[in-house]
Amino acid sequence: MNKVLQLKIMCNDQINIIGKACLRIVLTFLMFCSFQYVSYSTHLVGGQLSYKCLGNGFYEIRLVVRRDCLNGADTVFFDNPAVIGAFYGDGQKAFRVGIDGVFDMDYVKNDTLKEKVDNFCVGKNQEVCVHEAIYTKRIFLPFDERGYILAYQRCCRNTSLSNVVDPLETGTTYAIKFSAIDLLSCNSNPQFGNFPPIYVCVNKPFVFDHSATDVDGDSLVYMLCKPNLGKTRLTPAGRPNSPPYDSVVFKSPYNLDDLMNGGSGGVPLKIDPVTGVLTANPNTLGQFLVGVCVLEYRNGKLLSYATRDFELNIVPCGITPVASFVKNSSLCDGFDQKFTSTSKDANNYQWFFDFINDRNLKSNDQNPSFRYSKSGNYEVVLVV
Repeated sequence: MNKVLQLKIMCNDQINIIGKACLRIVLTFLMFCSFQYVSYSTHLVGGQLSYKCLGNGFYEIRLVVRRDCLNGADTVFFDNPAVIGAFYGDGQKAFRVGIDGVFDMDYVKNDTLKEKVDNFCVGKNQEVCVHEAIYTKRIFLPFDERGYILAYQRCCRNTSLSNVVDPLETGTTYAIKFSAIDLLSCNSNPQFGNFPPIYVCVNKPFVFDHSATDVDGDSLVYMLCKPNLGKTRLTPAGRPNSPPYDSVVFKSPYNLDDLMNGGSGGVPLKIDPVTGVLTANPNTLGQFLVGVCVLEYRNGKLLSYATRDFELNIVPCGITPVASFVKNSSLCDGFDQKFTSTSKDANNYQWFFDFINDRNLKSNDQNPSFRYSKSGNYEVVLVV
């Protein structure tokens, strides 16, 4: 992120001062941020599938899909419609649901989420933009003692993910399961609240309430879990494959015990099994895939579960410097020029006295002096 201010000081060419020379100096102020994490993204950055019982065998299905709207492929937009596959609990196609076990989700709306981080120095290809789409559908599920599994599948995840093996070939499957008890009792699965923030500051405590609500008042247990694999680049969309579904493969040394630090220190990401509060103190810059599951129990028996995956972008946060300076030499000083930094929150300085023609003419002093060898036009640049 650069801020440039130009100030032109013109010299009167008619003035002739013995032993001096006239200069025209262009003063340029730059704010420079150094950042190592660079992202080149592709498509999927998170989502979830959930359901609510409406009574008499009818359910409202809700799908949320998140994509990269800044670096994602222009040709890969949201599916319209999104295709859901219906299966019995034993993995067989549920031909009585939808049309031969498939139904389309209605595309409701989409929204662009561009979050800001206080004092985060954003550079080229480092800003993150998330585009979120919501789909809903009202369907009828005739009772079957095997229960049901509904699934949505897509490809592909961001190539910039730090903790996943071959993310460009790693798609996603968002799935929900209805047990026979769910069907008989008109149960609704737990509903998550807001997604976690897109950015998290490195080397600072992170706390986020990732709890869910349950309209039936059942007991909820939270855990970190592996997101599912999905489609591949060869077949990126279409009718979902039948369950069971494999999980993503985390890149060593990352795992569920340490999703973001890879054993390099810091405080690993954890979730309280009772409250659903996420905590961490990450020490590694990057983009990390995280999965959260909540299990729903009634009278000690597992009824259903809800899953969600998302990306956390660990970024440097701190005080952003602001570069500025003044030339405090006069016209009569001729070749000898003096500069004073008026920058804020700077601790390193780099001056270029002829930025366009000769960048070897430089200084690291806070308030330097420089003697030019001849008259001319010069651009002076300060980087802090």
